[in-house]
Amino acid sequence: MARLKERRRAGKLKTRNARAIRAGRRLLRGHHWYWWQKGRQLLFHTKSEWGPGPWQGEPDRIEWRHASGLPCLIVRNHMGSLCGYVGVPPEHPFYRQHYGSPKLEEIHAHGVLTYSDLCRGGICHKPEPGEERDIWWLGFDCGHYRDLTPGLNATLAAIGSGLRFAAGETYRSIEYVRQVVEGLAEQVAEAG
Repeated sequence: MARLKERRRAGKLKTRNARAIRAGRRLLRGHHWYWWQKGRQLLFHTKSEWGPGPWQGEPDRIEWRHASGLPCLIVRNHMGSLCGYVGVPPEHPFYRQHYGSPKLEEIHAHGVLTYSDLCRGGICHKPEPGEERDIWWLGFDCGHYRDLTPGLNATLAAIGSGLRFAAGETYRSIEYVRQVVEGLAEQVAEAG
């Protein structure tokens, strides 16, 4: 009988802990987070549904090293625009600096810097043997005004809004983004 009571007590404690974890997630993400993710999956189509264009033949991720040794990365976001990133090691003065900080005001990319964070999700590199794993990424996106984002056009067509943002817009290709990332890496290397 005592063992049964212990098991029930342990089960109640486990349930209470699980509820606390779920409540913490709700506070962190908001209570509509689950439904937002489900709706996002329905709206943001796959690359094959974006229609014909240069994005169909391009890779969604490229990783390389700049001549200075800094890791560089190009990743396609969920809306179809390409984003470029340069990794900064801990000894660099830009390490852990927010992209809007005064130290980074002089750094120019496509538009302005729009990202700064540690390795997370698809924005991370595969470190070579002996290379630093703790990298701070600085990045930009090609989803600004007058940039063509094929995923956004597909989403607008799917919801029947009648809006399309193709007139006068330019699609930023892999070659263009690679040149901008190389330029960003040069600026970052000079500052370090």
